Amino acid sequence: MQAVVLRVSTMKVLPIVLKKQSNSDQSILEKIEGLVLNFLSDLKNGRPPTLSFFNRRTWRNVSLDNRVVKGSGNSCTTLNFNHSSSQRHIALVFYLLSQIYHLNINRSSNTKRELFYQCLGTLKTLQYPPSQNIVDNAMQDVGLLLNCPPRILGVLPSSHGLVAGQLSVSSSKMNEETCDPIIVLDTHSSMNECFPIPGEIASLSSNDLIVKSAAQLIIIVEKDAAFQKLLESGALERFDPCIMLTGRGYPDTATRRLVHLIWKSLDVPILALVDGDPHGIEIMCVYRFGSLEGL
Repeated sequence: MQAVVLRVSTMKVLPIVLKKQSNSDQSILEKIEGLVLNFLSDLKNGRPPTLSFFNRRTWRNVSLDNRVVKGSGNSCTTLNFNHSSSQRHIALVFYLLSQIYHLNINRSSNTKRELFYQCLGTLKTLQYPPSQNIVDNAMQDVGLLLNCPPRILGVLPSSHGLVAGQLSVSSSKMNEETCDPIIVLDTHSSMNECFPIPGEIASLSSNDLIVKSAAQLIIIVEKDAAFQKLLESGALERFDPCIMLTGRGYPDTATRRLVHLIWKSLDVPILALVDGDPHGIEIMCVYRFGSLEGL
C-alpha cells in the first residue's frame, strides 16, 4: 500500500481594508469614552466608582433559544473601586479598554495571545501573575461592559482547528485596494490535505461571509490523532463529497463559528465523532449548544 503523506497547508488571509470608521466602531469608541468620563466624574465628586455588567459566570443567567445557549436573566456583577479586592481588576479592565480604543481607531486587531504579551507590564505593576486566563477573564468583562463580544472589539481567538475537504469561504465585501473578493478560507486542493481554520472567521459577521461547497456531509472529529488517521485511511474519498474538521480537543471560537456557518449555509447533516465519555459528550454539546465563554 502506498503511504499517504498528510500536509497542513498555510494560508495567507487578506485583511479587509476599510478607510472610514463604521457606525459600530464609532459606537464602541463612544461607549469607552462614556465609561472613562463616568469613572472620572465619580472620583471628582467623591463617589466610589463602580462597574456593573452581566454575570456570565452562572448558568442561572442562561436560557436555551431554539436549543442554542443564550444570555438571559438579570443577575449582574458589580466591581466597587472602594473594595481592595476589585481595584486591581478594575485597573486591568481600564487598561484593556485603552487597548480596544486604539485598535478600533486604527481599524486593526490582535489575537488574545498578542494582547496578553502587551499586558505583561501592567500585570506586573498590579502584582498579578503572568497568566493568560487573568487577561482573558478581564477581556470577557470588557466585552460585557461594552455589550460586544471580544471578537467584535478586535480581539481574536487563536485558532487551532483544522479542516479538510472541498470548501470555500469568502467575504461579500471587496478589497478596496484590488477590488477582488476577499478569500477567507479555500481548501480546494488534494483530498488528503488539511488546512488551519483562520481566527479571522470569529470576527466576521455570518451575513458578510459566503460559503461554497458541494459537501453533503460534515464530520466533526474530537481529536487530532483520529482526524489525521481518518484522512490517512481515505475517509474523505469514501464519503465524498464531505467536509471533515477538528477542534483538536476543546473547540475554539473560530472552529465553532465555522461549523455554524457551514450548517447555516449548506443545510447538510453534521455528525460528531467523540469519545463515549462525559468529556467527549461535553465537547459535542459545546459544538451544538455553545458555552458560557461564548456569551
